[in-house]
Amino acid sequence: MNIGMHLFSLLIILSGIVPSGYADSSQSPDITHYIIQLKDSNPGSRIAAAQALGKLGPEAGDAVHPLIEALKDGNPEVRFAAAVALGTIGSPSNTVVQELIETLKTDNPNARTNAAFALGKLGPAAKNAVPALLEALKDANPGVRTFAALALGEIKPEAETVIPALITILQDKHPAYRKAAADALEIQGAAAAEALPSLIEAMKDSIPNVRSSAIKALARASSNPAETIPVLTGMLQDANPEVRSSAAHALGSFGADARDSVPALITALRDDTWFVRSSAAQALGSIGPEAMGAVPALIDAVRDKEWYVRSSAAHALAAIGPEPELVVPQLTMTLKDEDPYFRKYAAIALACLGPGVKTAVPALIDALKDKEYFVRSAAADGLGAMGKEAKNAIPALIDALKDSTWDVRSSAADALGSIGPETREAIFALRAALNDEDPEVRQKVAAALKKINTHVLEMKK
Repeated sequence: MNIGMHLFSLLIILSGIVPSGYADSSQSPDITHYIIQLKDSNPGSRIAAAQALGKLGPEAGDAVHPLIEALKDGNPEVRFAAAVALGTIGSPSNTVVQELIETLKTDNPNARTNAAFALGKLGPAAKNAVPALLEALKDANPGVRTFAALALGEIKPEAETVIPALITILQDKHPAYRKAAADALEIQGAAAAEALPSLIEAMKDSIPNVRSSAIKALARASSNPAETIPVLTGMLQDANPEVRSSAAHALGSFGADARDSVPALITALRDDTWFVRSSAAQALGSIGPEAMGAVPALIDAVRDKEWYVRSSAAHALAAIGPEPELVVPQLTMTLKDEDPYFRKYAAIALACLGPGVKTAVPALIDALKDKEYFVRSAAADGLGAMGKEAKNAIPALIDALKDSTWDVRSSAADALGSIGPETREAIFALRAALNDEDPEVRQKVAAALKKINTHVLEMKK
C-alpha cells in the first residue's frame, strides 16, 4: 500500500479541500529566502516555499523550526505542505522528531494532526515518538487520533507496543479512526497476527472502507491460508463493490494457496462492477496454473465491455498458462469479431501467451491487415512475442513497416527484432525505415537492427 497517498487522501477527507500540486521551483537553493516566504501573505507562496524546502531534503535542516510553526497555518494546504516537508527533511540529530513530539502537545489541533502526519512520513526514524503517538491515540480530535494511528503503522515499532492499542481502536465510534487502525495493522503485516480475530470482526463493520481495510490487513497478517481464505472468499458476496474488489485482491495475494476460491472468483468475473471483474481476473492470474478451471471464463472476459477487464483477463491467461488448444481457437475467432476492441485484446492475450500459442501466427498475420490501426499494432506485438516461431510473418511485417500509422510501423520493427536472425531478409527494409519520419519508429528500427546483428554474431561464434 502507498501510505503517502493514503495519508494524503485522509487529509483531504479531514480538511475538506484538495491540496495543490507541488511547485517545481527553478530558483537556486536559498533556504533563507524560503523561510521568509513561509510568512508571505499569499498562501500560494507559503505552499511553494514549504514544497521547495521539502525538495531540498536534509539540506534544509535550518528550516525545521519555521516549518513546525507552519503546521499552525490557517490554510490547510500550507499545513499539509509543511508536514510533507518535515517528513522529507528528517534530521540525524533527531531535532525534527523532538520538535514534532512537542507539537503533539500544543493546543492547536491542526498542528497536532500535521505533526502526527509528519512523524508517519519519517517512518522508523521517528521511533522515539512512539510513546507520544500512543498518547495521541487518546486525543479529543479525531484527526489527530487518525494520523497518530497511521504514523504508528508507518514507524513500525515493536508489535507488543502498538498492536493492542490498534486493536482497541478498531472498535472506536469514528469510522476514519477504525479505518486508520486497520491500515496501520496492514503495514505491520505478519507482526499483527494477534489482531486476526479483531480484523475478522471489523470485516462486519457498517462502513465499507473499514471492511475493505480490514480485509487487506487480514491478508497480510495471516499465516494460515486454510483459515483465512474461506473468510475472504465469503467477502466476495459483500454488498459493496470496493469491498468485493479488495477481497479478490486479497485472495490473489495468497497465490496457489487460494485455489479453493477459484469458483467464487469465476463468479466474480460476471460482477456488475467492472473493477470487481478486473480484480477477480488479476486474482486468478496470481493463483496461476491452479486456476486452470477459470480459462473459459477468462477467454470470455477478453470480450468484456471494459478495456481494463479485458487487459486483466489477457494477462491472467498468460499467468495460468493453458494448453494452446484451450485458448487459440477462441482467441483467433475473436480476432475476427465485429468489435475492434475485442480484436485488439484477443491479440494482446495471444501476445501474453507468447511462443506457446504459435498456431495463432496465421490469424495474427491476417490481423496485420485489420482496418483499425490499434488492432494492427497489437497483432504485430503478438507476432513479436512469438519470437522465432513467427518467422512466417516476416513478409507481412516488412509490409507493415510502410503502414500509414506510426505505432504500427513501430510495433512491426520491434517484432522483426524479436524474431531474431530469421529476419535477415528484412534488414534492407529496416535500414530504409531508419529514415522514417517518426523518431520513435526510427528508434525501434535501430534497436531491431542491433538485435538482429547480435543474434547473427552469436550464431557465427
